[in-house]
Amino acid sequence: MTRIVYNRVMKAGSTTMFAVLHFLGKKNNFTVVKDQNVFPDRVYLLKTLQDLPDNTVYINHCQYIEDESIKDYVWINMVRDPIDREQSSYYYEVSAERFSALKELE
Repeated sequence: MTRIVYNRVMKAGSTTMFAVLHFLGKKNNFTVVKDQNVFPDRVYLLKTLQDLPDNTVYINHCQYIEDESIKDYVWINMVRDPIDREQSSYYYEVSAERFSALKELE
């Protein structure tokens, strides 16, 4: 397996994808790294990606970058219908349950 960068998009299933990757990582012996430095700049992101070992999935809200030193990486995103995404975003903001659900994943 190569290294994978999963670029999170808000309200497009990224929490579910994190849970699935975390579960699969345990079952299939690969590492999942969820970076807490959200929307990192290019220098930070490039350095972080260069330092990742093989068989690692890196998860963050980040920009796609091209560089020779990370040419063997696979980048993935998930997108969602814009109307459904906006509805979900609204209910996410007004939901009292979202905080407890997110804490269970961490």
